[in-house]
Amino acid sequence: IFFIYFFFFFLMIRRPPRSTLFPYTTLFRSKKAVRPKVPTAEQWANIVEQSTSKDNLTDCLITLGEKNVHLVKKDDKWTVDNQQGAYADEQKVDSLLNKIDSLEGELRSDDKNLLSDYGISDAEGIHIQLKKEASEIAQLVLGTKKAGWNKNFVRLKGSNAVYVVEENMLSDLGFWGDVKEENFNMDQWIDKRILHFDQEQVKSIKLEKNNEMFISLTQEVKDDKSKWKASKDYPMKLDQSKVSNFIRTLTDLRAGSIVSSEENGGFEASAWKITIGLDNDKSLTLVRGKKENGNYYVKASDKGYSLKVAEFTLNNINKSDGDFFINNPLEVNENSITEIKIYDVENN
Repeated sequence: IFFIYFFFFFLMIRRPPRSTLFPYTTLFRSKKAVRPKVPTAEQWANIVEQSTSKDNLTDCLITLGEKNVHLVKKDDKWTVDNQQGAYADEQKVDSLLNKIDSLEGELRSDDKNLLSDYGISDAEGIHIQLKKEASEIAQLVLGTKKAGWNKNFVRLKGSNAVYVVEENMLSDLGFWGDVKEENFNMDQWIDKRILHFDQEQVKSIKLEKNNEMFISLTQEVKDDKSKWKASKDYPMKLDQSKVSNFIRTLTDLRAGSIVSSEENGGFEASAWKITIGLDNDKSLTLVRGKKENGNYYVKASDKGYSLKVAEFTLNNINKSDGDFFINNPLEVNENSITEIKIYDVENN
């Protein structure tokens, strides 16, 4: 009996053979080694192979039906070629091109018969043609039907492969509702700033009214410090910050619309002009023309077209010399004033 107990005790404490553990450990490890399926290149891909960054392009044509906007780079600046060659909104153009450059999508269909289901047939879609000089870099077709509030359908011209991309490119093109020709807004691509210059390069400001010099300010540099000085010898000091704010206001002015240079803006009888002197003896002139329905025609010397600007916008820069003086130049405490007398010197 003792022997039987001892035998069973030995069986209980005996280590199982290594071979009995092998299938279980192998199964356990192989299960851990299973990885999620990685999409193939046909399912997920970079849609445009060549770079479409702003430095690699000179031409961008966006077309929907009979309407289009033609962006052309001239002298390293984007312009809207079919809108009087107006300066384009550089930030908006760069944003679109950068999105296209990094555009990735998941394959949704490769069936020609389904293109209309996505609003992406040649006749329905929005075409974006990108060029460098005369060479075409890519041509995208953007579906007019959305895959979601922030997803769009895209394919390459000449291909039936439709990709869904996680970019709301329709909103980048100005479409928030129905994608129709009548909702195609070319104006959104125009930089409607009236004046384009670097504030740091301004050296002089002159304002003429009725062909007479009304304000003339010049920047002087002494001991590496710049200071604005008036051409007239005023008894009051200039407020340097007011001059700087005026220059900043000039760069922030926006026009309501652009008009053809052939349209009569009444500039030949202009009674108002601002001249901005810049570095390297360059200058920029803004002339105000006639008034029409609460708007003035204006023209800047660096543009081949005219602009219409609201009257209240120009009122922000229609200054008198007194607008540049320091506040309270006599440093009088208003609480100490007991009497004010005004004399007419010319008439005694």
